[in-house]
Amino acid sequence: MSAYPVNLRNLTAADAEVLDRELARARAAADPGLALDLSAVAFLSSTALSRFVALDRELKAAGGGLSLVNVRPDVRRVFTVTRLDALLGACAA
Repeated sequence: MSAYPVNLRNLTAADAEVLDRELARARAAADPGLALDLSAVAFLSSTALSRFVALDRELKAAGGGLSLVNVRPDVRRVFTVTRLDALLGACAA
């Protein structure tokens, strides 16, 4: 499975529509499993977290799941603190 790049530096409520379009494109290109490359992402908010959780649920319902790869240390810390790293595989390098 290849990783789909998320080409946004900041994932905030202000970027929600753009993020939704990015995730919809990624979902359309994916089989049940999807890996998102977050190497370009320097900051994310709870809006992005909720989008990732919703996408993971949708993919799991289809027999797959979501993995987040190339996560920067500061962004990885957000997943760790919220304990979403275990759910989403956010610590993959």
